[in-house]
Amino acid sequence: MKCTKIIFVVVLLIVAFACRKKPSDQYEYYKPYQKDSVASQTVAPQITDSLKEATVVETEVQIKPVDLNHRFFIVLASYSVEDFARAAKTDLEKQGYQPAIFMVNDDGWHKLAIESYNNFDEAQKALLQIRKKEGMFANAVIVQK
Repeated sequence: MKCTKIIFVVVLLIVAFACRKKPSDQYEYYKPYQKDSVASQTVAPQITDSLKEATVVETEVQIKPVDLNHRFFIVLASYSVEDFARAAKTDLEKQGYQPAIFMVNDDGWHKLAIESYNNFDEAQKALLQIRKKEGMFANAVIVQK
């Protein structure tokens, strides 16, 4: 009798844990990595203050290639798995963009940049335009290399 109660409790626990909702496998693909790094600490406070005050005149968006020699990058997402970054890059290339994947200080995160600039103000204006788009564009950030 005691043995059947134990078996019953074990079966209930197995059923309870098997019915739990599992996290999405695509979370890493669509959500950018948000780690406190040197780049985000130096640039992020400036961006949030300036974004509130900035007014941008609507202009026609021109797609330009990412130059890895630039200092500021508009990053859509960061991936710990390089294959995921390549897949996202391929999707953007099909949309007509010319993105690049790079890493800052060999931190293990492959950042997917859609545009790059040497001037912070230009990067900030472009960021405002890019964030107006839906999907993964809405969470874009500026990363300083």
